[in-house]
Amino acid sequence: MAEEAPAVTDDVERIEVTGSRISRTDVETASPVQILDRSFIDKSGVSNIADLLKQVPANQSTQDVRQTNGFAGAASGVDLNGLGVGSTLTLLNGRRMAPHGRPTMTGTAEMFVNIDTIPLAAVERVEILRDGASAIYGSDAIAGVVNIILRKDYEGVELSTRYGQTTDGSNMEEIENSVFAGVANDKTSLTMMVSQYKRDGILGSDLGLSANNGLFDHSSSATPAGTVWVPGGDYAATSDRCAENNGDGTCKYDYMPVNSVLPKIERWGLMANLSHELSADHIFKVETLLSNSESSYQSAPAPWFADNDGVTINPNNPIYDQIASGDGVWDNGEAWDGSELTFRRRFEEVGPRTTHEESNSYRVLVGLDGYLGESWTYSTGVVFNKSYTVNRSGNMVSASRATEALNQGVDLNGDGVISDDEWFNPLAEISADMADYLRATTFQESTYTTWSADFTISNSELFEMWAGYVGMAAGIEYREEKLQDISSDNLKSGDLVGTGGSDASGERDQFSAYVEFAVPLMDNDFGYWDMQVAGRFEDYSDFGTKTTPKVAMSYTPTPGVMVRGSYSEGFRAPNLYELDGASVGFQKVIDPQRCFEGGPNTPKDCGSVQTRIVSGGNPDLDPETSTSYNAGVVLDFDSIGWVDGLSLTLDYFNIEHKDRIEKLSATEILRLEEAGKLPEGTEVIRGPADGDLPGEILEIHTFSTNLGSREVTGYNLGLNYVVGLGSYGELSFNNATYYLDSYEVEGEQWAGTWLQPRVRNTAQIGWDYEDWASSMSIVYRGRYDDYYGEYFGVQDEVPSMTTFNLQVSYMGFNNLTLTMGADNLFDKDRPVDASSDTGGTSDLDNPYGRFVYGQAKLVF
Repeated sequence: MAEEAPAVTDDVERIEVTGSRISRTDVETASPVQILDRSFIDKSGVSNIADLLKQVPANQSTQDVRQTNGFAGAASGVDLNGLGVGSTLTLLNGRRMAPHGRPTMTGTAEMFVNIDTIPLAAVERVEILRDGASAIYGSDAIAGVVNIILRKDYEGVELSTRYGQTTDGSNMEEIENSVFAGVANDKTSLTMMVSQYKRDGILGSDLGLSANNGLFDHSSSATPAGTVWVPGGDYAATSDRCAENNGDGTCKYDYMPVNSVLPKIERWGLMANLSHELSADHIFKVETLLSNSESSYQSAPAPWFADNDGVTINPNNPIYDQIASGDGVWDNGEAWDGSELTFRRRFEEVGPRTTHEESNSYRVLVGLDGYLGESWTYSTGVVFNKSYTVNRSGNMVSASRATEALNQGVDLNGDGVISDDEWFNPLAEISADMADYLRATTFQESTYTTWSADFTISNSELFEMWAGYVGMAAGIEYREEKLQDISSDNLKSGDLVGTGGSDASGERDQFSAYVEFAVPLMDNDFGYWDMQVAGRFEDYSDFGTKTTPKVAMSYTPTPGVMVRGSYSEGFRAPNLYELDGASVGFQKVIDPQRCFEGGPNTPKDCGSVQTRIVSGGNPDLDPETSTSYNAGVVLDFDSIGWVDGLSLTLDYFNIEHKDRIEKLSATEILRLEEAGKLPEGTEVIRGPADGDLPGEILEIHTFSTNLGSREVTGYNLGLNYVVGLGSYGELSFNNATYYLDSYEVEGEQWAGTWLQPRVRNTAQIGWDYEDWASSMSIVYRGRYDDYYGEYFGVQDEVPSMTTFNLQVSYMGFNNLTLTMGADNLFDKDRPVDASSDTGGTSDLDNPYGRFVYGQAKLVF
């Protein structure tokens, strides 16, 4: 993991490093850039970009393939500094990709680039710019930029196959195959790649997950046996089909073993890049990237909390006779007065809800690079991007048909008579015919297309000043984007038990222009002082104009020592989902004002009952803005003459993200409600007050709105050391540390709390000896407060997590490299997080234990 590698000498070819469009001879700049080169990628032992970027400490959490529920399941994005995947700009070879067709599953409707569409075998390096770069690359690079650079100019053929499996009993298998090939002559270079990736899914039962995950009961009060009670009364009754009586006339259902923890995934990727020299000054190029991904996962059978939806049972339903007779019914000892009843029921007879999602992405670039005159270079291109996703779900339950069967009965056999088994009786077993009648399927089809044209010119020696040459880059870009999100009628109407969907459409165009200068201010006995000044103008068809500046400076008093700092402003217009999207969902929430020791602790309060979440877009949104400050020091001890092969960087950052466009998650809304800081655009609808306590939650509303600011402050430390061992080879050590000093939201300090550990660290130790290469990666995630655990009195914090990943390669065969490795070598269980059904948070820790793999790579 290169952390701003030491500066190179002036005779090295000028290169363009992320953070500047001006080519230069040194990699070190005034902006902090972290580089994951091919060597680091090979030694990391990972098989996809999402897992690679999980080893970047500044990437606080990743929307990734481990998420199996929600709108953007089985997709991966990048979240630098914990400001959200929509605040990190992801580029491919320096240009934008189309966003994934679906927004994030957090409820914030953030659009993001699905990095799973890029095969890792095609990647040359990943450059991560950790300060704001809106002035250079686009107004929405608020948290930073991730630039994925693909391999090119390759001659030969590289065949690779990899197989891996978990050892914890889940027996998850992972297979990856790729063919990478390239041909070239004096004028033309063609590089091609085909890749396949396949991974089994994991159910909760595979990991031994159950309602008792070591903390508290995550089971549901909606059970296949059914529970009925008098609305607002004390009487409750459960069918004797319930396996266990909880002592209050009710039972519970353990849904965790039935849910998918990881989806089943299969991906195909195709890349082809052509470069042809038209003349000595002009190069024609074509880049294509195609990706197909299919994923499958399941969740527990649909639950119906009819009492929460205000649904009561028709007195003609046979359930009334059953309750009155007490036949096959448990009760809590209360006498039923014969009044109306409501219920909770899980439709186990219909089967687990299944989802199959297929995503296709296409990217085509046609461009020219070259020289204009003696000293000007240019780059121009037209890019077409398309992301298409279709999501089909089965074993859903139609709410309207279930209500009809509950209150009218259904003539299933067509004999003109409605018998007892043709009513939906929540306490009775549902027949196969009734299950077929209630069963529903859904689809969600999303398409996001963009096309853009750009032109950039650059001159690293525009004119000479007293301290050296001034460099300049300038460019323009025109971009159009269009979103179409179509749902099945039952999703749009909300006619599904315990399931919601989204709907959105929109389009816009944008023109932008930028200019950048690299200005040397001093070059004498007191050192070298350099300055970068840049500005970008953005004109949106639906939001007017905005200009964002950036200023960065670096001072090198002596070779090997650099002091640097930068200031930049950001601006992000609302995305098309935030403007026009609408969705309805259901999730469990824990009410911090009612679920605590000595509190009411009803099933609804403590997360055993799903809550309806209504969210939507807002056409009156204002854009987000941001200011970023960075300051740091770079020490190359080799150049200083102190220690050969040792370099160190330390950078401070402060990002204030203002007017954030959010649809806060239910958890965040309830935390802010408790603090008396519930923002506009959010609402918690509750029942009647319960003494001094607020009433039970009925519904939560969250609409896109401009909230207050989030301010993030912290430090990044990088350390690289390479030492020769003589006849014993070479030893290398790379280390990256991220320390989160402050994460302030609406005046509340979240650093060190849920999903925001203060410390994250990745270290990689490598030893190369003759035909052997070995590496050990050590990934550390610090502790954080367990927000939910406090209320349940079970634990105050989620402990830290350290995993060791070992890999050994042998290259003694002709053109063949064999590799064996193990992730989570010591099979450490991830710490329990009370906020998660699965016992831990997949954004931070893998849900499975040790994973062993082998790989063979043949090059000829």
